[in-house]
Amino acid sequence: MTKLTGKNIVYTFVLKGLSFIISLLYVPILLSCLDEKIYGVWLALTSVVSWLSLFDIGIGNGLKNKLTESLAVNNIEYSKKLVSTSYVYSALIFSVILVISLIINCFIKWNLLLNVEQIFNNDLTITAFLVIIAFCMRFILQIITPVLAATQNIRFNSLIEFIGQIGAFIGVILLNYLGVKSIIIFTIVVLYVPLIILFVFSIYLYSNKLRELRPCIRYSDKQHFSEIFSLGINFFIIQISAIIIFQTNSFLIANSFGPADVTKYNIVFKYYNILIFLWGILMTPLWPSYTNAYILGNYKWIKKSVKYCLFVFLLTIIVAVIMAFVGPAVIEYWLGQDLNISMSLLLAMLLFALVSIWNSIFGCIVGAIGKVRLGVYSTSLSALIFFPLFYLLKSLGLAIEGAIWSMIICISLSAFLSPIQIYYFIYMKKKSSFLTKLLS
Repeated sequence: MTKLTGKNIVYTFVLKGLSFIISLLYVPILLSCLDEKIYGVWLALTSVVSWLSLFDIGIGNGLKNKLTESLAVNNIEYSKKLVSTSYVYSALIFSVILVISLIINCFIKWNLLLNVEQIFNNDLTITAFLVIIAFCMRFILQIITPVLAATQNIRFNSLIEFIGQIGAFIGVILLNYLGVKSIIIFTIVVLYVPLIILFVFSIYLYSNKLRELRPCIRYSDKQHFSEIFSLGINFFIIQISAIIIFQTNSFLIANSFGPADVTKYNIVFKYYNILIFLWGILMTPLWPSYTNAYILGNYKWIKKSVKYCLFVFLLTIIVAVIMAFVGPAVIEYWLGQDLNISMSLLLAMLLFALVSIWNSIFGCIVGAIGKVRLGVYSTSLSALIFFPLFYLLKSLGLAIEGAIWSMIICISLSAFLSPIQIYYFIYMKKKSSFLTKLLS
């Protein structure tokens, strides 16, 4: 690894680690304030509305790759045009999405959709209204995320997230101290405090460290958007498939088994997400580094990084197995209450976490070098079979475990194909036009 990449990983590890600890501390506080069922409703509602993230049409990943390529050859003016274009078109897209979503929200009976009666539909409608606005604002403001990644300043992304988490966490503690039980107030604090932090940091960074890339409307160009979009549309389709597979689970569980089971699913997911999260810290700085190395033909560095990642993956398997056996005790201590988490649920999530991490090792390189067309086909197929698979496993009596097994089966195709792609493009010296087209 390069010195800068290693530095970014260390900074990211510390800051994201602290952010993750705070996110874990959220759970027992929110559970005590909202109770198990209402907390499950809040999780399901935010997961449903987060489907709005589909409509960024891959701008973030498309910009990250294009901007990294541009900066690798020191083309600052073109880089500024890419950044400006991304902001302008994101604002246009999400303004339209915001208006349409708010209109639709007025006609949705959230209490029926989420299988709950305790909360008045009016409260859920207002909560959804606030969540929709927050998501749309975030997907405009977070354009700075791929910009910081492409400029090898990923540590600032982690810093922004950490300060946002701290602010929201302090707000939640105050609400708990004051005895506030409103799902609406909690939504405002948890979602909008980090947004304010992101906005303030964006102004600061574009006035200082990112001054040369500061967005300007007159630098935006339809042609540059087409360039970002041509690559981004592939990421967009993959994002759609990923949202269908990962984000619909909370809604499906709430609708099929009740909000209380959403809480159990989410708790076990958060528990094993520690491993996925740690791997995310490792892979995030590697993406732009892989892009840069591929552009410059530095395959030796990419191979060395893959070897290192596979060694760490073997250690991860050992840790994951240990986590399964100590899971019930750890979760009970963490939450301060027993949710009756079954071993079958823990083992299913263990396997999901390991397959996800395996995917991230090779998927990161595939995305970084832009060879995502095969991934579009494989993830689209996975998304198509997800719902039938969920209901098939439900009919077999697998309940929450069935939801996790559905995800495992669906992501296994990518887990098989991605290593083949990397072996061909990075390790093989002789290439054929047929295989290049097939595996791109």
